[in-house]
Amino acid sequence: MMKLHMPSVAYASTSLANTMMHSVFTFYYVKVFLNVYQVSEYWFHLSQIIFMTWNAINDPLFGYCQDNAKISCVRSRRHAILYGAPLWVLSFVIPWFPWGTYLPHSLIIGIHLMFALCFYDALFTFVLLAQCCLFTEISRKHEDRLRLVRYSQIASLIGSSSVFVCEIVSSNLSNFRNFQIATVIIAVLSYICMRYTGNNAYTEYDVKQMQTSQQNGTDVPPADRTTDYSIWRLTWQLISERNFLCFVCMNFCQEFHRTFISNFTAIIAGCLIPAGVIPSFIRSLFYGSMFITPQVKLSFFFFADNSDVLESFRFFRN
Repeated sequence: MMKLHMPSVAYASTSLANTMMHSVFTFYYVKVFLNVYQVSEYWFHLSQIIFMTWNAINDPLFGYCQDNAKISCVRSRRHAILYGAPLWVLSFVIPWFPWGTYLPHSLIIGIHLMFALCFYDALFTFVLLAQCCLFTEISRKHEDRLRLVRYSQIASLIGSSSVFVCEIVSSNLSNFRNFQIATVIIAVLSYICMRYTGNNAYTEYDVKQMQTSQQNGTDVPPADRTTDYSIWRLTWQLISERNFLCFVCMNFCQEFHRTFISNFTAIIAGCLIPAGVIPSFIRSLFYGSMFITPQVKLSFFFFADNSDVLESFRFFRN
């Protein structure tokens, strides 16, 4: 029987939480606000513009703050996940509960959408930036990092079923009360997973600090990871790197495609295939497979023992 590697389990727990929440959020928020709350077209477009602007700003801002902050809940990777988890799950739940009785196209719906998008994206970025740093700081060994990727992929595969579960229990969102209950359950499970990461995912810095504290019998301050460079100089170093620019271009195309499919497939499918044309279960199965199938494909590459297959279909060529 295979023995679990607990540091990898701790790291992958946040991947599980992320996949469960983010899949549901990206797939349902457009459909809920357009079809259930009936937000106006003006407020929907304005919310997307504000969200796009905030999303572009908060990624480098939070990254710089986490590397240069003095307080433990921001500076420590584990603590950033531990203390960011309750706020992230709260931001996940906020879109699914109206702020009163909504009239179609009312102002409060637009404010609700803008707040929900910006609040969720801020905590999504804050927690996952810390997890990305955990990946590099847990171990420097290639074998250990490969194990982290594999555990994380298994967790993502499990978490990708959250959309299918929500589709089944809510009957394609026709039973909104059941959908709300399902999102609360997902939020609670996600919090438990991230709390486990925050309490158990120790980096090399943490281990070294604890060993030094035990030897000296006193508390040792966290290792210094700050830099004397300004955020502008660090930004210039990044954008002047050819490999970084190539990665950004590739990632932009991928994220644009993935975001469009996640946000608007349910809307487009509802227009092309009206209710009653196909069974509700088949529609739920189709929506769920959109998130599960890519994870199955990635799992095949990560766990394939046939090197010829990986050599033929690898993602990067020298």
